[in-house]
Amino acid sequence: MKKVLVVVLCLMALSVAAAYWKTSGDSAAPALHTEFEQADIRIDVQTESTDLKPMHEAHFDVTLTDSSGKRLTASKVEMTYAMPRMFCGQFNADVKQVTQGTYLAVGVPVMEGYWEAKITVVVNENRLTIKHPFRVT
Repeated sequence: MKKVLVVVLCLMALSVAAAYWKTSGDSAAPALHTEFEQADIRIDVQTESTDLKPMHEAHFDVTLTDSSGKRLTASKVEMTYAMPRMFCGQFNADVKQVTQGTYLAVGVPVMEGYWEAKITVVVNENRLTIKHPFRVT
């Protein structure tokens, strides 16, 4: 009887641990803001909304500055987005310059879940890439 009880308790503990492990990486919402600095260039990416929906536009503000805070104009800004560890493809966002050093990227995520945007900028022959996670519910 004791062996059966021990086996049942072990199976329950393993089930709880497996459920926690499976959901622990996806339970916290990603940050709405991501920063990256390299070669005297700072990239700030901001998700405009916490309420992103599948098949609706998702807006991202991309700001480029130097280390003193002066806005920089990029010769190229691109954004792609995909679901990590999924095979549903990579999508291109539409990126437009709003003002000097400020860009608006717009994409349409196709389904719920965790996504990752990859923003690549070229400033003064420096090519920098930043990854920005976001969630669609």
